[in-house]
Amino acid sequence: MLVKGTPKLTREEALKRFTLTTRLEDVAACEFIIENVFEDWNVKQPIYERLDQIAPKEVCFGVNTSCLSITRIAGVTRRPSQVIGIHFMNPVFMMPTVEVIRGYHTSDGTVAVLLQLFAQLKKEAVIVGDLPGFVSNRSPTLHQ
Repeated sequence: MLVKGTPKLTREEALKRFTLTTRLEDVAACEFIIENVFEDWNVKQPIYERLDQIAPKEVCFGVNTSCLSITRIAGVTRRPSQVIGIHFMNPVFMMPTVEVIRGYHTSDGTVAVLLQLFAQLKKEAVIVGDLPGFVSNRSPTLHQ
């Protein structure tokens, strides 16, 4: 029996589905890449430059950031239309919504690919523009 508010998998079951690596080349076979490194341009920039080189051209990148521009990050790739921001609300297994940050160049196709992924995960997207912070804590004055 699944108790409401508990993960659907045990820790051990979830870990069996992970492949841990320190080599970016190991993600080259992924169909969609979601990055989650430190919130520092000097860390993210070289990662996206390298991911752009190793990932097949049709692969989209999901950026996890609250303060860096999705458009800026997309600008260091040759696929700015395939870069989109993603913010899973915590705790992820309990929260049904995911904030999706559309960069200036993010295509409708990239949004559609992400929405298909979220359908598999039983998550709903809240799509917002490329502004600092998260929709859940953004100041209303940023919209004026």
